[in-house]
Parts: sequence; structure tokens; C-alpha cells
Amino acid sequence: MFFLRATGLFICAITPFSEMLLTPNIVPSDDYIQSTWVYYFLVIFSFGIINLLSMSHSKFAARLPRKIAYHEYFASRIGFILLFSVCFQVFLQSSLPSLILRFSGTPTFVELEVKALNPNRDRKFCIRGIFLENKPYYADEICNISPEILSTLNAGDLIVVSGNGNWMGVIPERVTRAH
Repeated sequence: MFFLRATGLFICAITPFSEMLLTPNIVPSDDYIQSTWVYYFLVIFSFGIINLLSMSHSKFAARLPRKIAYHEYFASRIGFILLFSVCFQVFLQSSLPSLILRFSGTPTFVELEVKALNPNRDRKFCIRGIFLENKPYYADEICNISPEILSTLNAGDLIVVSGNGNWMGVIPERVTRAH
């Protein structure tokens, strides 16, 4: 049980840092995202069941200096499961392929649709960015686009993103307008 909790805490802790450190972030392919859902739900379901079955309010409450109600304990366990599910989704569908593509992959390109320009062009982690249509919330942005290209883009435009990639996605290195 300790290994399961330690793994869950590790994934929850490392995922936000991996998204900041592994820049530019990957734009995952639709095929890769679809292929991960079975594993995602299997892991989350198993993690949730094991966590709920291993609940021991009396042991947990004995370690605390104040009395904790059962519903507070139960809510904290559910909160941990939900936090793990979000972090595991980002880890599985973005951080893991991004890490793999740092060491493998070939030059590739994909055509994507611009959802919107990044309204906050002076953000700390994304300067001169765009949002992509039909991509998950954690992988819907491409940053550091050439100002010459960015000034010509609008919502609904098609772009060609090239970089190191494979069937999992592409790490954006260059963005051009599609012809």
C-alpha cells in the first residue's frame, strides 16, 4: 500500500514540474490520446478502488492531534484520487511522450487549426503563443512563434507545425502558415 501511495504522490508532484521543464511541450496526436484512454481508466479505477478499500479512519485519526470526522477523512481520500487522476492524465498524455520524444523520433510535421491567439502575449511561460483547436487543455498551446508568422494568424487558420515527432505527437520547433 505504501508503494501505491508513494507512486501516486510522486506523479502528482512531478507532473507540474515536467510540464514546465520539458519545453517546448508536445502536441500529442489524436491517435496517441485515443490509445491511452483504456490504460488511463484502468489505472484510475484500480487506484481508486485500492484507496477506498484501504481506508482506515481509526488509524488515521489516531495520528492526528484533533478529532477528524469520517466524512472529512472520506472527502480527503476522494480529493487525493481526483488529484491523482488529473495529474496521471497529464503525465500519460503529455509528459511521458514529451520525455520519449527528447530521445527518439524523426523530423515530422502536422497540420493544425488555430483556435485563438494567446491573449496574454507576455505570460511568463508562454510568449507569442497560440491555442490549438481540438486539443486537450494541457497541450493546446504552442509558444515562441516567430512574430512575423504570429502577426498573420487568426482563429480558424491552418498552420503546419514541424519538429521532432512520431505517432505520439510532435515537439513544435517551427510553425508556418499552411498553404
